Amino acid sequence: MSRGAFFFASFSWVAAFAGVPAGVPADVGVWTSFPASLPGHRLPDVPLLGDTRGYGVALDAHGPTGKPANASGPGRAAALDLWHNSNAFWSCLDASHPQCAAGNVDDEVRACCTGLALGGVSLLFSPTFAAAALATFTAHQRIANGELATAWATPLGGRISTSTRMATDGSHAAATTVSYSPAGDEPPELVMDVAVWVLSSAAPCCANGPRVLADPAPVAVGCADGAGAPQPCAAAAAAATYATRAAATTPNASSVMPVFGAVAARVDPPAAVLWRAVTAGGSASLRGVNWEATTRVRVPAGGSVVIVSAVGVTHGAGAADPAPRAAAAAAGTSGGAAAASADAFWGAWWAASGVDLPGEPAVASMFNGNAFALAAFSGFGDDDVPPGLYGPWASMDQPAWSGDYVSVARPPAKKYPARS
Repeated sequence: MSRGAFFFASFSWVAAFAGVPAGVPADVGVWTSFPASLPGHRLPDVPLLGDTRGYGVALDAHGPTGKPANASGPGRAAALDLWHNSNAFWSCLDASHPQCAAGNVDDEVRACCTGLALGGVSLLFSPTFAAAALATFTAHQRIANGELATAWATPLGGRISTSTRMATDGSHAAATTVSYSPAGDEPPELVMDVAVWVLSSAAPCCANGPRVLADPAPVAVGCADGAGAPQPCAAAAAAATYATRAAATTPNASSVMPVFGAVAARVDPPAAVLWRAVTAGGSASLRGVNWEATTRVRVPAGGSVVIVSAVGVTHGAGAADPAPRAAAAAAGTSGGAAAASADAFWGAWWAASGVDLPGEPAVASMFNGNAFALAAFSGFGDDDVPPGLYGPWASMDQPAWSGDYVSVARPPAKKYPARS
């Protein structure tokens, strides 16, 4: 049975806080089956994490029933998907557009903005293990130290483990440690693919004209050095792979806030890299057209590698390419640095914010879970954009209620338990 995360809009909480010492929470959310629920129009029932500065990661995973390994983008079998996004990744049209003029529902702000999905990083274990061999999965959302942990049982009793931490230093980077412990005569090393991808808008959707049209083509994919400068993927100087998405607006309306986003990732140590490649395109689907850059990685038995991924977002006409920012952040962040900054932030946060109510465990669970969420999705950082309805975890363009800002109850609803 799967136990899920917090749902701000519906107040549907399924949380586990057994053994919370002195108000410091342990896990909130334990999954014993594959979430396999992204993309979605609402806040997903998957492990969530934020960097306390408006950037976040939503963790999804797929077992044998996922897409084939030779597909692209998220949702493949025997794969862990780290969906990256930001509070700042929105697209807006002028309120005079027909789609906006008719949409002033529930006193919505009239700028006609919509949340967008950006992209992410997939860890594909299929080069070593058939999808059917990795059918046992668990995941933990550990709010005490800001960690997403997964474990995959291998056929003879071994294990693939992952631990994801987000740096809280403004780098907008996440570090995922992948460890491999084989059993019996299982392969002596884990060969896996690290795919960096972004999503593209689907075809026009609305009778009166869409809010967002197909993205400019081509979406950029490639490799960069430690400073974020483009490099051939075969070059020794290549440190990170990246993919970039630009949000386009309709041609008959002026753009209020065009936005550009990039996801980048690198492997530590570099010696674990076997090769890199880019894929321009993919199959059109509900997720859009996927564009990705792939790195094949070797993890030794009893050892680990760290995948550092980061996001860059820029706005406005003539905005700078966000890929160098994302690639430089990935290259400049280590797993140790990400963990140290997360430990420092969450330790201080819980010292000031955790509650222990022995007679009211359900109330304490809701308060502590919301306190984690408040910290995870908040923070203005360098983008100066507060969270919308789903914070930095939108996984589909135009999610429910456009993930919007409104003057009614929905945004404050995220904060009600903490305010109590």
